[in-house]
Amino acid sequence: MPHEISNPPAPGTPEWRKIVTASKIPIILGLSPFKTPAELWQEMTGLVEPDVLEGDHLAWGHLAEDSLAAFWQYKQPETWRLSTPRRDSRGYRTRERAYTDPDLPFENLVSLDVVAYRGQARHIIECKTSNSREKWAAGVPAAESAQALSQMGISGIHNHDVVVQVGSTVPTIYPTEWDENLFTGVVDAVKSFVDTLGNDVPPEPDPTLLEELVAQQSRVGEGEQDVADDPHVIELTTIRSEIATLTSREAELKARIEADYKDVAKLTIGGDRFASWQAGRFSQSRVPAEFKHLLKDPAYQTTKFDSAKLKSERPDVYAAAIGNPTLRYA
Repeated sequence: MPHEISNPPAPGTPEWRKIVTASKIPIILGLSPFKTPAELWQEMTGLVEPDVLEGDHLAWGHLAEDSLAAFWQYKQPETWRLSTPRRDSRGYRTRERAYTDPDLPFENLVSLDVVAYRGQARHIIECKTSNSREKWAAGVPAAESAQALSQMGISGIHNHDVVVQVGSTVPTIYPTEWDENLFTGVVDAVKSFVDTLGNDVPPEPDPTLLEELVAQQSRVGEGEQDVADDPHVIELTTIRSEIATLTSREAELKARIEADYKDVAKLTIGGDRFASWQAGRFSQSRVPAEFKHLLKDPAYQTTKFDSAKLKSERPDVYAAAIGNPTLRYA
């Protein structure tokens, strides 16, 4: 049965990484535009360290929760009491409340931005800030909807609103519906994901995903066509000829200036930098012959991604990562 907990593990800690939270569920379901299920799988299994997210926009997102919750409270026809504010481990003023449901088939935790109370009734207020009007134009996006459903399912509080401030506009309140059947499907999908955390590799995505990505790629056409009379081609050919002439003259002038001012560190025009000498760069080709063996010494080697091996062993993934064709000029 869902219940509130007073000392949840802090985000980013080893304990927190292993727990399914409402913010991780959209990633597990493949709905997040910022992280894939496989990337989350690697973090939850401890194979990689999660990125440390920080910055003024994130701090503002936390600090804005208080005012967004107050706006929600102002818009209600009845009187609601908001969860009592406190200071979290980061020093932020927060009204967050944490819940868990031990009856679910995986370890879980949900942090609710604000909980509103009215008698025995409780209401979740999820506060968002965004700079994308397009993202919120049609209502609550898919990833945020999955997060809201998970918050309701894990906490047992089935009344939920998302309050979002897009840019500097007046906030918008989106009621979020509880759907028990949908949450049951979410629980099954998350359990299947969590059951793989002890495996050697992350779960494979839907096999149609790679096929769809490959299908979306542009294809190179066939045949040959003479374009000598195309006005755009004529103009481009003229421009390229002029560029070649200018490039050659530029090289000549640079060589002359370098020779004339080889003993001057910085050249200026009216006080503004025009040119300055830069230190030379290392090149393997310049290593003296007597020391070429060091280029193969294991002490100076690094592990690099082997795209050829990926192409050989996973041609489907390699094909999905190929960019669109580009037109190369003679």
